[in-house]
Amino acid sequence: MSATLASPPSWREEYLQFEYSASRQYYDFIYDNRAEADSLRTALFDSGGAEYSAAHGKVFVVDGRACGMIACLTAGELRKCRIKSAYSAVRFDIFAGKEALMDRFHLAGRALMQLQARDYYLSRIAAIPGSGHAGHMLSYCVAQARAANADRICLEVATSNARAIAFYRKHGFELVNRCLVEDAVTGRTLDYAHMARPI
Repeated sequence: MSATLASPPSWREEYLQFEYSASRQYYDFIYDNRAEADSLRTALFDSGGAEYSAAHGKVFVVDGRACGMIACLTAGELRKCRIKSAYSAVRFDIFAGKEALMDRFHLAGRALMQLQARDYYLSRIAAIPGSGHAGHMLSYCVAQARAANADRICLEVATSNARAIAFYRKHGFELVNRCLVEDAVTGRTLDYAHMARPI
């Protein structure tokens, strides 16, 4: 088996497909449909300002085939990305005439983990189910966190995703908090487990 981590632009469509599957609960909470979600998330990816943009993401390529993706970054980098993404969302006019969408966007932000200065953030990870590739990509994240002199790796995961939670527990992550937000208009909820592991 020949495996490598590659730059996302060479595998843009595959990377974005995996990215969507990694963040589906978040997108389903905020957006009314997949087309609406795709419009903004691809624009943010192409702008280079998203936390899952090429600067922070990798495609896991096995024997010439894209088999997963990962995006991870320091707490400082994450803060800059989120500010730039919010600015870009306004600039792309995604919220024009859509107050409910903006409200859900802000609500979703409340469900996200508050990071400390020396935290390293696992923003997204996705792999072909049952392939075992997620473990290889997580090893990359740990190495990056060590290189950044981080104290711990942090993430959010949907509480309904028992398989992912079991995977993280197997790799040393523990639950540190849980946050649930609900949109009163649509009844949609975003329920996140906040998990962390020391470096």
